[in-house]
Amino acid sequence: GPNLGGLRVPVEEFLASFGPLAQQRALTLTPGLHLLATSAAGENESSSQNGSSCDQGNVSEMLAFEQWAMRDYPAEGTSTWGHLCFDTTQGRTNPLSQSFFILGMKALSNFDYNFCTFDYNKLIKLQKDFVMAYWGRAMCESQLLWNSENPVESGSFLKMGRAMQKKNSVILSDREEGYYRAAEALNDYSRNWTMCSAGISQTQPCRFKAFFEANTALYKLYPWDANTGAYVVLSSLALASVVCDDFGPGKCPLADHARSLGEEFFTMPGYSSNPASIHYSLHAHDYPYAEIYESGVKFAERYPKVVNGSVHSLHMPSHIYQRTGQFPEAASGNEQSVTSADEFSMSGALKYRGGPVGSLSWNPALLVSGYGFAYNAGNVYHSLEYEAYEVLQSCNFPEAALETERMGVASFQALAMGGGRTIEQPDTDHKITNLGSAWFNSTTYYGWFYRMEARLYQEAALSSLLGGVGKAAYEGPGVGGSSSLASSLPLPLAWNGSTDYSNSYYAPQSEAGLWNAIGLASVFGGPERMAELIEKALSQANWSDVQQALSEDDQVSSDPWAAGGKAYPWEGACGGSMPGMKSSAECTVMMGQKRIAEVAQFYLDQNITYEGKLTRVLWLQVASAAALGEGDLPASLRLPRQASGL
Repeated sequence: GPNLGGLRVPVEEFLASFGPLAQQRALTLTPGLHLLATSAAGENESSSQNGSSCDQGNVSEMLAFEQWAMRDYPAEGTSTWGHLCFDTTQGRTNPLSQSFFILGMKALSNFDYNFCTFDYNKLIKLQKDFVMAYWGRAMCESQLLWNSENPVESGSFLKMGRAMQKKNSVILSDREEGYYRAAEALNDYSRNWTMCSAGISQTQPCRFKAFFEANTALYKLYPWDANTGAYVVLSSLALASVVCDDFGPGKCPLADHARSLGEEFFTMPGYSSNPASIHYSLHAHDYPYAEIYESGVKFAERYPKVVNGSVHSLHMPSHIYQRTGQFPEAASGNEQSVTSADEFSMSGALKYRGGPVGSLSWNPALLVSGYGFAYNAGNVYHSLEYEAYEVLQSCNFPEAALETERMGVASFQALAMGGGRTIEQPDTDHKITNLGSAWFNSTTYYGWFYRMEARLYQEAALSSLLGGVGKAAYEGPGVGGSSSLASSLPLPLAWNGSTDYSNSYYAPQSEAGLWNAIGLASVFGGPERMAELIEKALSQANWSDVQQALSEDDQVSSDPWAAGGKAYPWEGACGGSMPGMKSSAECTVMMGQKRIAEVAQFYLDQNITYEGKLTRVLWLQVASAAALGEGDLPASLRLPRQASGL
């Protein structure tokens, strides 16, 4: 969603400052332009740097798993992590450093931020004055399409690089300087930006705009460098994510611009095999509009061919395949993605802990870890979550349950690794304010786990209500399962800071999704319970009210909390047989409604309208189920109509 809170001017004025986006484009490129000499543009690189060179350094001195990642077969159109060219000034005389620089660029292009961090740390240790290594290390922190960045850390590395450059009198090429200055603009949150207020979040529109403009200038000067064009696509999407509130066709010029470039690059020599170009162009088509995602299928088909060993390259096509309904293809890709991660984990690169990659310590905010369960977690478990959803589309409950179980184990590993600090509970209101650093550090893991549980329970509930469909009955908690849903009630997650992902963006919706699934399952309780509810509702129904609820003329309330209010009296004893005492299921439903309402309000208070509205829908679903459980048929029919309006 848009992040416009820091703008000092109306968003229309901010967008108008770009001028026509057509002016940001280079002239239409031709296949021969990648060989264009650039001396007229002030480029002080040698003639071999005009695009015909692709210096990979001295790969033979790298470790076995690094050589594996560097494997490249351009004649066959495939590679492990992509065919990427980026000649550097210092790499000409330091071949091993050049190899590590290229390897880091490949990791960065494929969103393997753990390896990116490891690689550039290693390069800086190998050659402290290799200036572009500091640029690469800074970019590892700029995970713009994951809604995550760390400009403080990135800025620190960029300053260290400049200090090394000055100390050792290193002269970069004009092209390298362009990349470096673009990164400095991206991370300059302390500048007094004319159109943005102070602060990291508040300056995002201005910083991302400066990054976009700097990359566009590079692309015009050096069109033979496919990375320049790829970075225009990346920065267009990043800027769009903070200034556009509608990504439909023709609604967000920046997103349209990214797709237009991606289409152009698809057939261009140099670009058509560059991992960043194909990857970012695929992201440009990852929107829920058929006109957009259908034209992204060719990118989804190409990416895993040109990059056949990256966890993310094998996963990313599923973003398109899910939208087109190709669930078997999506599940197959994610299975390969997780397998690729497991192969790397067992390759000796990690050795569980203390191997060449990572260290004995674990902190998700630092990303790199030698622990097998934590390495590259942002990719591995994202793929696992997608695969679990995809196999559920064929009602394969045993497979989905196994994948959810794996996520649960990894979540507890993350929690156990933190040591389990004391819970903080003030004496004033007895509300827990801090579950401890261990719980905080495992936030992203439990977010994945909650969402996977939610989908499993929801699908199992629907299967049960349909009479039991799928490859096998579901044996876990929830409708059709053998154990109590109370065993899976979610503890609250941290809604601030970042662990592997942004907690404030992902954790609340994870809680809301699981409470929704538990609430629905608690009400429905299986086919027999559902039949009882319907019979009760029909027997109590006032049919004029039912007809009114189904009428198109019926005025649906715009109040998201209508027909339910905000009172959830669940604090009393539950589950006993005393007259008037609420059942455990009723208390569970009320707790779920309360927490979902809190999540929706949290998003809306931050102007995150898309997630806010979707969370309202989750609340309305549970409220509708609760109304049916109380025998109020008109309300149970009216509430879904209100959800449809959102």
